[in-house]
Amino acid sequence: MDTGKQTFMLCAACHGTEGKAVVPNMAPNLAGSAYVNGPSERLAMIVLNGIQYPGQYLGQMISWKAQLSDEQIAGVLTYIRSNFGNSAPAITPDKIKAAREKHGARNTPYPRAELDQVTANL
Repeated sequence: MDTGKQTFMLCAACHGTEGKAVVPNMAPNLAGSAYVNGPSERLAMIVLNGIQYPGQYLGQMISWKAQLSDEQIAGVLTYIRSNFGNSAPAITPDKIKAAREKHGARNTPYPRAELDQVTANL
């Protein structure tokens, strides 16, 4: 949890320290988010490869796969899934490793429509 809280400071620049966007329409709120509380595979895909928000928010979230380890990604996802009013299960580094192997070759952010089709947990 400590690693997740520390890593979250990178996310807080856009998502806010309380899981609410720093500036309206800058980024989606993490507090009560269907993506945060939804399938763990989808959430891992977003952090690994980014997400597109055409016409909404500031365009897209970047990929963090080159900057963050599996442990850091698992930590930050577990942190946001258990804070800000969210209550979803923890995500382990082994699950992020599996997601990285499955989705890590992608080099473009996901459109929301594609992510909305993902229903699996890691």
